Amino acid sequence: MIDVVMIMGFLGSGKTTLLERILKNREGRVGVIVNEFGALSVDGERLEGFGGAEIRQVNSGSIFCACKSDFFIQSLLSLADLGLKRIYVEASGLANPSSVEKIMNDVNTLNKTQEEFRVISFVCVADAERIAALLQVSVAAVSQVQRSQVILLNKIDHVDKMTQKAAIESILAVNAEAKILPCVRCAVDMEALMDEDACECRLECVSPEPISERSFVVIGGEDVQRSKLDAFLKSVIPISVRIKGFLKVDGVMHNIDVVPPYITVEPKTEASNGKLVIIVYEDEKLTAKGKIETLWQRAFGRMPDEIVV
Repeated sequence: MIDVVMIMGFLGSGKTTLLERILKNREGRVGVIVNEFGALSVDGERLEGFGGAEIRQVNSGSIFCACKSDFFIQSLLSLADLGLKRIYVEASGLANPSSVEKIMNDVNTLNKTQEEFRVISFVCVADAERIAALLQVSVAAVSQVQRSQVILLNKIDHVDKMTQKAAIESILAVNAEAKILPCVRCAVDMEALMDEDACECRLECVSPEPISERSFVVIGGEDVQRSKLDAFLKSVIPISVRIKGFLKVDGVMHNIDVVPPYITVEPKTEASNGKLVIIVYEDEKLTAKGKIETLWQRAFGRMPDEIVV
């Protein structure tokens, strides 16, 4: 049997932080599939430093959509060929997992190792500050919460008791059976994430819908000054739902992670490409490229090297 753990959560909720904790505490070799909505795998690069973890990346869409499900299936099969017994899947923050039953049936039909794949846990990481609002407007957020039996209510250090209570109530309104674990930086008992008995009863959720609520832009840039980077990030936040990537800042490569309104810029010792992913609101996507060019030029005094939409 090959155990699969699905990790979901809207953009910026803390999925990769949870996966880092899991990999630090794991026993033996495991497989990891990282799914990015954009073309650049920022999360996959963050996880490359964990020796013994076999990592596969599926970018530019959701693994649960028809356009990428084949790549997801091939990734699962390639990890099975290595003899791995547990695979962690970090789904895109915009993923709607309603097709997961069909995909798992397909992968078991195609699998030639005689080892059956089974999903032993669906875990959703929810941002305590944003989840109540997201559940009112996002099909992806609703489907992820509805599908999961374990929900990490993350970043409770960012909210007061009233906001935390409202977040819990909003989750229970969507999924009354959810096991909710309040936490900071996904610090929970890893054993609490596994709930095999609860996994059999909830294989389908809200109907799949095309993901059209967000878009993404990838920016390449040269060495930048920290003060100018801060100015740019603050100026682009109003049109952005998520910003992440790697840039050389004052001569040193840094990891940039922005979940509005919070900005984190930390040194990254490993070599990396200087690229930044900006995921914008749906109503901004037609004009986002021009706005980003203008804001970049205003902050750095030059045009970005490249913008790929």
